[in-house]
Amino acid sequence: MKYKYLSYHYIVVNDIMTVQPFTSVTEDGLLLDGKLYLPNERPTKAIIHVHGWGDTHYTWQDGSPMQFVTALAETAGKKGYAFLSVNNRGYGLESKHEIFEDCVLDIRSYLDGLEEMGCSSVILEGHSTGANKVAHYEVATGDKRFNALSLLSPTDDVGLHRHNPRKNNLEKNLTIAREFVDMGKGTQIMEGAYFGKDISARSYYNTLNPSSCHAIFNYSTGNFRTLSEIQIPKLAVFGSNDGFQINPTPREALEMLDKLHNMRTVLIEGASHRLDDRKTELARVVEEWLKELDV
Repeated sequence: MKYKYLSYHYIVVNDIMTVQPFTSVTEDGLLLDGKLYLPNERPTKAIIHVHGWGDTHYTWQDGSPMQFVTALAETAGKKGYAFLSVNNRGYGLESKHEIFEDCVLDIRSYLDGLEEMGCSSVILEGHSTGANKVAHYEVATGDKRFNALSLLSPTDDVGLHRHNPRKNNLEKNLTIAREFVDMGKGTQIMEGAYFGKDISARSYYNTLNPSSCHAIFNYSTGNFRTLSEIQIPKLAVFGSNDGFQINPTPREALEMLDKLHNMRTVLIEGASHRLDDRKTELARVVEEWLKELDV
């Protein structure tokens, strides 16, 4: 089996759903833990939630609870969806060593687990860096086991580093990171180099070099080559107060995405990058989108 489905660990959440532990096993042998929220009826459709850089499947980098995930899980349950929120290999402090392309192994293991469960209709949802990952997975694999993407706070990390040179020193740090990698010292930690957080030289270069697969939401350059290849339905949601999307603004970024095929865009006024502060509005947006999807 590709996952552990522990039915004897059911925990009642409310009259809509239950939740239980879930562990997926990747092709390279990693065990990734998460929570599987289940509706009362046996589900045939599901939403997989992929968290952002430095977070876990239920907490932010600072350890505070990720409130919007529970709100989305309850919305999914009302619509008859299972909802899987699970760690990727870059959870918590492990993010500093993550190689972006390895997300393919993680997401494939989640899909394998839900397929064994009997879920034949799946939506991939990603928050922040997780949005980059689910979009990359679609283009890199062509996997037909999911049929829509939900992209929450899909920021342009490369652009933000490039257009804040005094704060982030992108070109200088790329040169340093490449030198470490070439010397076989890719695990060398570059203190505070990634949005003020520590990151290994190998991971820094992998994430922010000019040809990085991570560079998907390129609002600063207008290059949406990867996204333009994705034909399935897509939802993109930004909070108007997202501090990680500065130039262009979240509203302007959504206007750019709105031109892509099969894309619905929504700006939630007053919401931050985390979206916890407007979790009810976010849940309502996702619920309306699910009604529109013929999945």
